[in-house]
Amino acid sequence: GVYFIMGVIGWLQWQREDAENTTASDTQTVRRITWDTVPALLLGVSSGAIVLGYLLARYTNAALPYIDSSLAAMSIAATGLQIRKFIENWLMWIVIDVAYVVVYSVRGLEITAALYFIFTVLAALGWREWRTYSAVES
Repeated sequence: GVYFIMGVIGWLQWQREDAENTTASDTQTVRRITWDTVPALLLGVSSGAIVLGYLLARYTNAALPYIDSSLAAMSIAATGLQIRKFIENWLMWIVIDVAYVVVYSVRGLEITAALYFIFTVLAALGWREWRTYSAVES
């Protein structure tokens, strides 16, 4: 549900930005995270991971509750960065997807691990493509 809502918000945000972009060029505006936003991002991800990890450990039979919650919190943060067109979202997705490859491999879920390997490749391609946009702002 969270990702569906974020997807709708992202779609609306990107549609609005595209409508406001009146330039004839095919460039996109890609932002970069500033160092003063990193502590807030880390605090949000850490807090979310701890709370969700506690809930998973307490109320479910999750095998790796704190790893799962950390990756989920990072995924929500990466989605938020992607909505706002921060290029660093792709770096987060690469880290997240590689971690999921390891987690699923250890758990014996090779097909799911292979899927996340594909996601890793797609995130690397996204990073490379967004780096080519000429209009990069801070």
